[in-house]
Amino acid sequence: MNNSKYKKFVLIILTLGFLPVNALAQSADPVAESDDQIDRPWGLSVYYGILTDATMMETITFDADFNSEFKFWVVALSKRIKKYSDNLDFEIEGQIAKHSGGQDNMELNGLLIARWKKFPWDGFVDTSAAFGAGLSYATDTPVFEEIS
Repeated sequence: MNNSKYKKFVLIILTLGFLPVNALAQSADPVAESDDQIDRPWGLSVYYGILTDATMMETITFDADFNSEFKFWVVALSKRIKKYSDNLDFEIEGQIAKHSGGQDNMELNGLLIARWKKFPWDGFVDTSAAFGAGLSYATDTPVFEEIS
């Protein structure tokens, strides 16, 4: 691993699911509203990832070196706090992460997220992309941070 202090940790996330927490608020008549008309301000996500010490540019250009020994699972609860437009929302999110493999600590995270909601293929696969930043608390000093 590169020990450059200028590199930031990047989490590559394979999203396994998204479940609307407010499913009970949906209309009883499925013809009355389409999915686009149903307001879903809460979200529950579960995902898995592998850590890397690559920069964001190295990651998005597929030039990142992933240390598959350092894995994590996350359960996250998000809440929309501002609908900026039909395409963009701002959210807050709380996460509980469990690391495995090269380290064995838990992590609590709180972040502010910008989510882009419209893509040309949404009629086939409903897609959104989000970027967030925030604070985290690890129950132990992460081994990945000690060796990077």
